[in-house]
Amino acid sequence: MQSSAVRIRSDALSRITGVSLLLGLAFATSVLGMLLIRGNSPISPIWFTSGILLGILLRSPTWRWPELLGAGLFGMVLAGFATGQSVFNGILFASCSALEVVVVAAPIRRRAGADMDPERLLKFARYGVMGAAFAPALSGLLVALVLQTAKSVPFWQTFVVWYPAGALGIVIMTPLVLVAQRRVFARMVSRGQRWTTFCAFGLLATTSGAVFSQEVTPLLSAILPPLLYVAFKRGFAGASIGVALVMCIGLAGTVLGHGPLALMRGASLSDKILALQFFMIAASLMVFPATIVLSERRTLRRTLMDSERRYRTLADYSSDIIVRSSLDGTRLYVSPAAEEVLGWTVVELLGAARIDLVHPDDRHLFEEELAELSRGLATSTIVYRCRHKRGHYIWVESAARRVSDAGPGQAGEIIR
Repeated sequence: MQSSAVRIRSDALSRITGVSLLLGLAFATSVLGMLLIRGNSPISPIWFTSGILLGILLRSPTWRWPELLGAGLFGMVLAGFATGQSVFNGILFASCSALEVVVVAAPIRRRAGADMDPERLLKFARYGVMGAAFAPALSGLLVALVLQTAKSVPFWQTFVVWYPAGALGIVIMTPLVLVAQRRVFARMVSRGQRWTTFCAFGLLATTSGAVFSQEVTPLLSAILPPLLYVAFKRGFAGASIGVALVMCIGLAGTVLGHGPLALMRGASLSDKILALQFFMIAASLMVFPATIVLSERRTLRRTLMDSERRYRTLADYSSDIIVRSSLDGTRLYVSPAAEEVLGWTVVELLGAARIDLVHPDDRHLFEEELAELSRGLATSTIVYRCRHKRGHYIWVESAARRVSDAGPGQAGEIIR
């Protein structure tokens, strides 16, 4: 009874600590975004808080969502007050940010279930991409309409700042939060992977730093090859960290007046940050789909290898003779049982069809079956005599099946 009470108190303390940390994180990231506000717009040109809150929701059980959303909402409202926003704007912006988080999180959780492994979530990435495109548009539409009605702020002036800020925050920060697991980073820096990880991220950081430290040549496209290299080498986690790294370096260089965006003569800092946002969104839409394709390819390869291993195990330890051959009769695989039953070794039976092992009176059956399978017959069963290595004949029953779903460029195979 006492241990149960201690566990309850420990769980409660853990929940309170988690909510407090989320409130502080929402406050800090919101203040950071608001410090970038320039000109007459009251909206931050980049909003990381929504993406962070979305990632935390996806990694948490749904029964905790109300308290987590409340903490994030309260942190954003406090940040608005701390940076001089009006009560109306602070509550409006925080509420719409929380709304876009729920719009994205609900369909992903409904389809993915409680398993929030980043690799598993790749299967539902299309819902995240659609959410990142739709949810900020919905919340931006709501904010723009309210500000236009209540304060006569031009609709487009609000929407064009809100939408990319919310979309980029989700695209960058949500994957980063999802892969922020000890085992993910441990795998990236494990023995044998450490040097590859260091080189990949070192190349990306060096290239990004060089691009955003000069204002002579528009070299933004030079960042894409090392970013794709990081995604290829380190998968979804590497791509998430790589995109965030480029964004941080690009944002610092742009705010300091360096980088290719400094070539936008006469443009305000907000305009340059907006251009950086659209570049990062385009880069993300290139990198993350490529990462998804690579992940699916690796998963398929592992599945095929596991299937091949199981098939080999079953065939190798079966007491029946199992033969896999091409349509012309060339044997590609012969199970070890052949040596026990017929005396011939696997090496002796592989390759061209050993028609000489079939009894002369039964060869026509064997040849007719092979011809019919080649013409498209699905299954066939024949009984014939096969010569043992010692010279005598053994009656065998052969149940053959044509496998028509071979790979590209392959005519099919026969399993008997």
